[in-house]
Amino acid sequence: MEEKFRPVVITGPTGVGKTELGIQIAKRLNGEIISVDSRQIYRLMDIGTAKPTLQQREQVVHHLINICNPNEIYTAGRFSRDVRLLISGLQKQKIRPILVGGSGMYFSAIIDGLFSSGLPNDDVRTELSGRLEKEGLSSLYNELETVDPISHARLSPNDTPRILRALEVAIGTPVNQTTHFRNQANTALKQMPLMFVVSRNRNMLYQRIDSRVDTMISQGWVQEIEQLLELGYPSNCVGLSSLGYNQLICHIEQGSDIDSEISEIKQRTRRYAKRQITWLKKDRRLRWLDIDHLSIHGVAERIIAQVISQ
Repeated sequence: MEEKFRPVVITGPTGVGKTELGIQIAKRLNGEIISVDSRQIYRLMDIGTAKPTLQQREQVVHHLINICNPNEIYTAGRFSRDVRLLISGLQKQKIRPILVGGSGMYFSAIIDGLFSSGLPNDDVRTELSGRLEKEGLSSLYNELETVDPISHARLSPNDTPRILRALEVAIGTPVNQTTHFRNQANTALKQMPLMFVVSRNRNMLYQRIDSRVDTMISQGWVQEIEQLLELGYPSNCVGLSSLGYNQLICHIEQGSDIDSEISEIKQRTRRYAKRQITWLKKDRRLRWLDIDHLSIHGVAERIIAQVISQ
């Protein structure tokens, strides 16, 4: 039964067009979407994390969106366990799991297991560097408290190199660092998903990223952050340490120039997309599909045809 509803992975850099593509495919394949995004898990952070709209979520069921408050830590290990349970539950209901997102670390945790993948430390380091840029150091420091409380206790919250190294060891080696990981699924996913990467011309991707940031600002991103701060969420909590939030909080709290902060967000997002592409190129299991060449409809048709042929 499970073989008939083999999971499908749709990944790619931020801003490439994964959300709409995932919806098209889920509709055609009797699927539901599992969000593989380390930021869309947070409630009240809709604009800044580019969540699927309510209208989009009404078209297809989305899982693992709005499951945590902005001050809650949600680790890759917990994510892996939750996704595996979701996959099994959907398959039993004869529903195909469609995993959509761009978090390479989370995908590795799901598919390969955190410790069985044999992932080289330089790959883990690349992902952590990207997360540092996107989420900020405080987010990684808070996660370290969960996965390696001993290292967390002895390290300064501003010691970037050692915090990154401690996380790299905790996540990327076959040694259980804390009790937190003892009960998690350490082995590879029983059924290998069909895995696709959506790509675009680099300049086109960067233009889309810049345009999306402008749209998010016009939709009220600054006001969204102001509301979160008014609700009592500290500016350095894990959710508000996300890419873009740091810059806009600086504008709100310190009066920095909004145009300069927006330019910084665009630049950091482009750098993050570049790191995502670097990560994805190292996984030879992924099939690359160029959305500029094929169109979003053409990419969807290619994916659907391959899934049906399996």
